[in-house]
Amino acid sequence: MEQRRKSVAVEIGNIYSEVTKGGMLQSGRTVVQVGEAVENEYRVRAAIALGVWRRGLGAAGVAPTGLRADLVAEIATTLERDSQDLAEHYGHVLEVTGTNTTYDPATGTAHAAPQAAQGGRNPQQVLLTMRSKALDWVASEFAFDIAAAASNAEAARHGTTTFNIYGGQVGAIQTGPGATAAVNQSELDQILRALRDVKRVVQETQAIGDAERVQIVEVVDEAVTEAQKPKPNRLALRSLMSGIATSVQTLGAARPAYDILKGVLALLGVHLP
Repeated sequence: MEQRRKSVAVEIGNIYSEVTKGGMLQSGRTVVQVGEAVENEYRVRAAIALGVWRRGLGAAGVAPTGLRADLVAEIATTLERDSQDLAEHYGHVLEVTGTNTTYDPATGTAHAAPQAAQGGRNPQQVLLTMRSKALDWVASEFAFDIAAAASNAEAARHGTTTFNIYGGQVGAIQTGPGATAAVNQSELDQILRALRDVKRVVQETQAIGDAERVQIVEVVDEAVTEAQKPKPNRLALRSLMSGIATSVQTLGAARPAYDILKGVLALLGVHLP
């Protein structure tokens, strides 16, 4: 998480540099850009925490059925504990701009003091809304995992074809209860090609900060290592690749990498917007 703190600090520092050059430091635009950076970072950190839990559950062969509320609560605690720097960044931009303008996470715009007051959007409420949006996404991801696990269990009882999600293999197909799963090499080949293309795009995109680039490449390499194992873990790949997609989604210059991941993640049952 320390690397995330450094990355977002660099990103926000760059925002200040750009708006200062344009003579717009003390403007609502500064509040909006920093607010967007903070909101995106809450989502990234929530995705990281989600990935940790998914890998743990996958390694144990446990579905989150009946655990969703507790898991979301655990991630909420982690997000609040490890994201004090984000509250500081948001508070700092309000001081720097010298206005009563606040960022509205619902619209991605800035509101002047009267409108902010009418809407009850003080800084603490803004930050709470940002965290809540990130946690709502986490809850929806767990809901997907639970539904997928239930579907697999039902299919296994009826002896129909299904995909093994928890602790299983990429493209692994089961034809009945207790059947041995086999890896679909075609899907693995597509995943590996996509990961290598993503790595190339990230390395060649100059607009991505050095610290951010190093971190994304490390996760890509980890996903490649997992995909090359004799028995790749489907859940681990989903978590790693979803985390990469979340990271590059906030980087406009890396849009090609996001589009590549969007296509290949569909093979793992993840459908990105």
